[in-house]
Amino acid sequence: IYTIEAERDSDYYVLTMLVPMSLIIFMAWTVFWIQPNIVPPRIAISTAAIFSLIALGVSIRLGLPKVSYMTRADIFVLGCTLLVFIALGVAVLGSRWANSDRMDLALKTNAIARWIYLLLFMIVTFGAFFAPK
Repeated sequence: IYTIEAERDSDYYVLTMLVPMSLIIFMAWTVFWIQPNIVPPRIAISTAAIFSLIALGVSIRLGLPKVSYMTRADIFVLGCTLLVFIALGVAVLGSRWANSDRMDLALKTNAIARWIYLLLFMIVTFGAFFAPK
């Protein structure tokens, strides 16, 4: 019988995954602060966030061991991916509403989405890293 003790250095994961992924999430969050009728920057920011997220996700996957179950890192990446796509969807929907004489609804959606998006990010982060197993 052998016993092996190991300790994981979580600082590495914070620096290489949590911080860059958070920056991408906040980049996508900025679309809610741009007027809905200004379509090109909203879509450009959303697609840049998606491409950045994909590139970071691939690099994270290469650095993590291959296992046949969902890890906390997988849950975090999946949750962040969903958030970025939600931001893109809200940006597109708000832009459509703004360009079809429903600007009041588009502005209201932006205002609500700003805070719901942050709440969802906190839930994803807590659920992935801090919730008990």
